[in-house]
Amino acid sequence: MTEYICLRCVFGARSSGMLPEVYYGPTDELLHVNSHTHAHDDSSCSTTTCCTDCTYGASSGSRPCTDFQMASHAPFFAVFVLSIYMHFYEMTLLVGLVLVFSLLYHAGAEARTCWSYVDNCTAFTLSMYGNVQLFFSPSAFVLALNLSLGITIATIFGLGFTTTFAPYYHVMHPIGLHILPAIWSGVVVLYQKPFLF
Repeated sequence: MTEYICLRCVFGARSSGMLPEVYYGPTDELLHVNSHTHAHDDSSCSTTTCCTDCTYGASSGSRPCTDFQMASHAPFFAVFVLSIYMHFYEMTLLVGLVLVFSLLYHAGAEARTCWSYVDNCTAFTLSMYGNVQLFFSPSAFVLALNLSLGITIATIFGLGFTTTFAPYYHVMHPIGLHILPAIWSGVVVLYQKPFLF
């Protein structure tokens, strides 16, 4: 059984620099920040359990479709449809894979399973594809737009590893790693050409 610990407890009560072993980090986003406030009893929080108020999804192990982590995939779906319409099929493939495996990963409340590793691989592949497309930008405007999106995405990704911003990762991840990459992918589909098909 997978245990879920909120980042408020990890980075608040346990700010000594040592993270519990169960914490997988922002890329394997096991942890979910709840908006609750409570008097934290550090003795109730161990490397495998946390106080009941902090626990997310331990009983169900799933996320509702209305959760922001899930709903923020909507722009990827729009790019998927757009890429089919524009006959940009390599983007259809890349975004389709990201969409399927990211939804599976987040639907399982970020448990570390095979889906988490496949999700990381598909997201990395899409980001590298976007980086290569930078060199084939048709204009300075498109280059500046894609470069600014790429830098913003990388910055948000990096900030998720810091103790200052990690408690807000439940908002930063959907915006920085779902919505903005979908916009970047959409710009590529609209203004650039596929490499292969």
